[in-house]
Amino acid sequence: MKRSHGFYSKHSRKLKAEKRSGLPKKLIQIQVASTVWIKANPRESGGIMPLRFNGRTAKIIAKQGKGYVVEFKDLNATKRLTLASGHLRPVTVAPIVQNS
Repeated sequence: MKRSHGFYSKHSRKLKAEKRSGLPKKLIQIQVASTVWIKANPRESGGIMPLRFNGRTAKIIAKQGKGYVVEFKDLNATKRLTLASGHLRPVTVAPIVQNS
């Protein structure tokens, strides 16, 4: 049988589903101008993203419909993507503790 050459072929390791969380990621509200982490979610059907941007850190520029417009640097170019909220995770920064 001939194998499939679909959009996500040969990318199964990048799209492994994680354990389900208590709150769906679609319901999380993210503020404009906050920093987010782009992570492909195979359970999210809308707002399909190119997998080469998986794992990037981006800044939210605007809200567009149910998704968000994010901006990030790719080498020397500034790129913008419109992604569904299921593919975005807020970045939490831990405080730096210095031992004196």
